[in-house]
Amino acid sequence: MTCRQLPALDTHTCAPQIISALHRRFPTNFTPALITALASVLVPSNKAALAAMAPEQREKEDTARVARQRPVIRVCAELALVGVIRDAPSRSGGEWIMKALRDLVRLFPDATVLYMA
Repeated sequence: MTCRQLPALDTHTCAPQIISALHRRFPTNFTPALITALASVLVPSNKAALAAMAPEQREKEDTARVARQRPVIRVCAELALVGVIRDAPSRSGGEWIMKALRDLVRLFPDATVLYMA
């Protein structure tokens, strides 16, 4: 099945294939900028800013954050598995993605970020 045949909601499943192809073609220009952009999406929210929000606003912010981060976590995990994201030249990206997940879970011990249905 090609990416063209997938429904619009499943296009994020094609992202690792496309990113991997771009990584192979432009490893020094594309990959570092992409990893920086992906890492910036996975940065936990500011705990002080969340504490200052009303409970309803905080819940809305959490929902929006999880909606933004869920597909990025999936893509990052797949890119780490295929070797596009690496901790170091001789190491896989497993530690990179696990550190990002640990940081998210530390901020929100109720583990709402782990729900990736």
